[in-house]
Order: sequence, then C-alpha cells, then structure tokens
Amino acid sequence: MDLKYSQTFGASKRQITIHTGVIYRMDGHKSFASISDSLRHDPAAIWAHMKPVLLELRQLHPQVTDVHFFSDGPTPQYRNKQNFYLLSTQMYKLGFCRATWNFLASGHGKGAPDAIGGAVKRQADAMVSMGCDINDAENLFKCLQKSDSVIRFYSIMPTEVVSIDSECSKSLKPLVGTMKIHQLYVDVESNVSHRILSCFCSRPAVCSCYNICHSKFSIEDQLQDADSDDCCEPDEVIVAESSSVDVGDNSDVTAASCASIRRSDAVITSTATVKSHGGDNSSMPGAFSADASSSTPTNMSLSTKSFYSRATRKTDDQFEPRSKRLRRIPTRYQ
Repeated sequence: MDLKYSQTFGASKRQITIHTGVIYRMDGHKSFASISDSLRHDPAAIWAHMKPVLLELRQLHPQVTDVHFFSDGPTPQYRNKQNFYLLSTQMYKLGFCRATWNFLASGHGKGAPDAIGGAVKRQADAMVSMGCDINDAENLFKCLQKSDSVIRFYSIMPTEVVSIDSECSKSLKPLVGTMKIHQLYVDVESNVSHRILSCFCSRPAVCSCYNICHSKFSIEDQLQDADSDDCCEPDEVIVAESSSVDVGDNSDVTAASCASIRRSDAVITSTATVKSHGGDNSSMPGAFSADASSSTPTNMSLSTKSFYSRATRKTDDQFEPRSKRLRRIPTRYQ
C-alpha cells in the first residue's frame, strides 16, 4: 500500500489522493484504490482509506480472522506511534482477531500497489483526453466506476478522515527503536508486540524469534485525552501534562500537577509530587506551576525526557556586562 499518489487532473488544477493496495487471499486476490479530496497522508487518513476495504473484506469473507499488512516504511504515514496505536484498536473494532504490519527493507518497497496507482492515473489521463472533465475526486470516482477496470474503487469523504481523529491518542510515547522495527503483531486490544525482523514460524501464534518486545498503550492516556481540553484555560500554554504511559519505557512516572506557563506573567517553581512504580509519593524537583501574581524573571532549562526543569534565579548583582571582544591587528599593519 502507498499513499504517495496525488495527481492533478482537469483544468481546475485541484489535487486528489489515491490510496492503492492489493488483497491476497487463499482463493485469489483483489486490487483496490480509494480516492479522496482530502490531501492528508497521516495515520488517520490511512485508516480512513482502509476502513471500507476491511469492512467489505469482513462482510464477504467472514471466515477471515487474521490480516497481514505489507508496506514500505515512511514515517509520516506508517512507521509512527499513532499508526501503531490505531492498528492495535481499529482491527478489533472491525471484527478481526489478529493482525501484523510488516515493513519492507529500504529500497524494496515498490510493488503491485505502485502499478495500480500508475494504471489509475493513466486511465484518468485517457478520459481527460477523450473530453471527460474531471475536477474533483467524486467526479473521478464516477468516471472510473463506469470503466471496465478490474480494480475496486472506493470514495472517501474528507469528513471520514476527520472522524478518525477522535479515535487517535495525543499522549503516546514512541516505541523504543521505531526505525528498526520491521514487524508489529497485535492479538490483544491496545497491546502491540514488535521486533526487528518479520517471522511467521508459529503462525497464528506469535513466536519469540528476534527478541520480540511487548508494549501496552495505557488506557489512562486515552481518558486524559478526553479531559485535556477541560483542564487548561485558553490563555495558557501547556509545557508538560500529567500522564502515565507504559509504551517502550519502564519509567511510568506520573506527575501530580499539570505544568503550564501563562503567556504574559508566570513564575516557574520546581516543587511537585511524583508517583513512582512502587506507589510511594515523594517531593521531587521537576514539575511546573504557574503563578499569575508574580512576574519575576526566571532562567530555566527543559528536559523533554523527564519533564522537569532546574529553575535558577539571578539577582541584579549577578548580571555582569559582557566585555567587548578585542580585535587583533595583523602584524603587517602595525
């Protein structure tokens, strides 16, 4: 599958997106192409394009319980934490039991889906040369439906892409070694197993070859995403949120206070309560709290891994003017 195809058709110079792929079954195969006016190529758009394909596969072949995806590994589309999360949730909502996502090696991603995309664009060019006016995705879809092509076409509305956004999580941590992952395996919702090479030696069960790792997307993150808009005022900028994530990292540290900085006046303090794995609460420098009643300047350095800062205040006596740099005069001009 590939989401790279976008071509300008007709005189309006508008662009559309064509997502292509091939379904291989024991009794044959089927080529498909989904067309949309939406130019988004992120994981939400990926699953919006694949959803009608998988729903039709489930309806026509209810005996199919396992789906194996094979694709190249572009990070904006497939090889990212959001796509991993949607794989672990959407497959079960569609009625499947297990799924794998396999990334081909670099330079080996070309295949049948690329040929399908080229065939669709050549067919559209032929229609335009014969006088057919194609000015949007819906018009192209209707024209292609009238042709005698063996490719199954789907029309994806931009609202369908937006609807998938509500099912995404905004507080995910990336899996450790994402760029080295070549196989993802899901058999439990919100759980994903990954390794550096693909292996099907004990299919349908998952084997332990190539040091397979197991990660879980925390449900607390999903609940926090629903309440994140309510806990922040419009005039605040969030620096670090209260989260508890256990994906690819064994730290699982939860900050008790939500860090925020007001745009105009704020003071950063370094006192918070942190909850560790053992459940002990201790005072640890690192969380932030905004105080709108003060405007004392503060110098700080942020650490994105542990979400804390070391705030240091300097008095007026500590600020010394920087001496001018003396310019060296070459010997020949002296």
